[in-house]
Amino acid sequence: MRSLIKNFLIVLLIFLIIAGIFSAFSDYGKDKSETIGIETLISQINNEEIDSININGDELAVKLKDGKQEVAQKETGESFSELIKNYSVNPEKVTKIKIEIK
Repeated sequence: MRSLIKNFLIVLLIFLIIAGIFSAFSDYGKDKSETIGIETLISQINNEEIDSININGDELAVKLKDGKQEVAQKETGESFSELIKNYSVNPEKVTKIKIEIK
């Protein structure tokens, strides 16, 4: 009976160690991009913090100059140029950003 309990505890310990190793190196559940609002996006454009923007429908995938990635949602039916114009962003600051439309 003691060897059965001992074997069970050893198997359980090995299982917990393997599960711990997998969870430590797993990227599951980690969102690499933060969701931001349009006001934050406009502020970042004005502060020249943005390296590039990828436009895919209503989703704006933003890459900052420090390497951080963020996502913003624009309104359906509104183009990115209308958005920039509505918030009175300086066009010179927008030309410094790499913009790709998918």
